[in-house]
Amino acid sequence: MYCDVFDAHVHVAKKKLAFAPALPLIIGADGGLAPASILMQPQPNGQLRYIREIVPGHGVDAYTHGGLIREMIALECPGIKDIPAYIDPASSYGGSAALGTELELISQGSGIAFTIPGDGNNSPQRRLAVMKKEFNGRINAETPQALYCPSMITTIRGTASGYRFKKRPEGASTKYEPTPEKNEYSHPCDADQYGTIGYIMDELTRLEQSINKLI
Repeated sequence: MYCDVFDAHVHVAKKKLAFAPALPLIIGADGGLAPASILMQPQPNGQLRYIREIVPGHGVDAYTHGGLIREMIALECPGIKDIPAYIDPASSYGGSAALGTELELISQGSGIAFTIPGDGNNSPQRRLAVMKKEFNGRINAETPQALYCPSMITTIRGTASGYRFKKRPEGASTKYEPTPEKNEYSHPCDADQYGTIGYIMDELTRLEQSINKLI
């Protein structure tokens, strides 16, 4: 999926990354039967650091997933208050009439108001294009725009090779399925897409608002 733009020697830090308490904490989450979430921080120089992954496995509900996010924040970055959080647009519908949607449940479990990233457009091609732009970006010759903590083993493996399009049977009209294959790597890789897109689009909105105030 990202083999032409992702280079572990460039995009993975040499040592474990820590949270900066003075910076915002961005969360991207994917729901469903095997949820995942990614905790990231934008740096003053424009770099986006992907710092921790939460990949609890199959069968974890949205409320429990939210609790795991809350616990990690309490353990590793308790002082951060600015926490924009984004989740798969599909999480905003369906669910149980008694319990609520996944969006509502993860918000309750984490104590953080999750929202849908951007305009809710969930096109895989659009999400992939945004991430590829991040991987292609450079702050300077030595500094990549996207940097992953080496502790994020599942996400890094997925980004390097495991997150992929499924091959169609021989004789099909196209070689691959149009959407990424659902596997152990797709959930954290989807989660980092939602967090990245949500952050970028909110930053663009803030910039537009600032410009409009000057007009």
